[in-house]
Amino acid sequence: MKILMSIALGLAVLCGPVMAQKPAGTKKPAMSNVATLKTADAVLAASAKAMGSAASDKITSSVAKAKMSIPANGLNGEMEMTVSKERFFMKQSLPGIGDILMGFDGKSGWAKDPINGLRDLEGAELAQAKDEVKNQKASDWKQRYKKAELLGVRKVGTAQAYAIRLTPKTGGPQTHYFDTKTLFLVRTDMVAVGPTGKIPTETYLSDYRLLDGMQIPFKTRSIVSGIQEVIITYTDVKNNVPVDDKLFIKPKAEPKK
Repeated sequence: MKILMSIALGLAVLCGPVMAQKPAGTKKPAMSNVATLKTADAVLAASAKAMGSAASDKITSSVAKAKMSIPANGLNGEMEMTVSKERFFMKQSLPGIGDILMGFDGKSGWAKDPINGLRDLEGAELAQAKDEVKNQKASDWKQRYKKAELLGVRKVGTAQAYAIRLTPKTGGPQTHYFDTKTLFLVRTDMVAVGPTGKIPTETYLSDYRLLDGMQIPFKTRSIVSGIQEVIITYTDVKNNVPVDDKLFIKPKAEPKK
């Protein structure tokens, strides 16, 4: 599950600088009075169990491949991501734009794109990268967040979902929505940090499939900075596969022409 959330974060950070902004007109979900679980802790614990987060203890590495679509720009590309031992590497390939890369080796992070070139992640961006690759269960939220608040039940698509505002120990608050029937995570609202500053991001998760004891969403739809959606459809997700440690290391700068 964590690898897909890291991809959502990477979308906000990497796609923000390369896509023309166009308002998407999204709205906050309407409130509902339907609720069975009465506390944020109860919802997070129940969701962790339903999604099989206990199985994550047995996962040492995850590799995902996906198709990427940005309908407003008519772009269709590919993506791959690797997470291992609190390190990650992401590559997006978009026709007409080129390759967009991001990596974190456990201590330092870096990014490379056609607009900003090769650069180090610093400050809030680096803290964000460190936080996102930590292997923590939803039920262990107190290790990552200083506060969790149950806001009530809101409608997300056709589902009723528990809305929980999570305040990280570093960074701004996030709102996570959990389907009241399945307890699966169906939406997250957060503000990522990228080279252009703060980037509001909504991510919708669907097409859950059971993989190695965990429920994995094979489709995500992200709305970055209020622009048209970015759709990711996973074609392959594998766990506990060999990983080349060199993948996470910052590449050498290309010589100036």
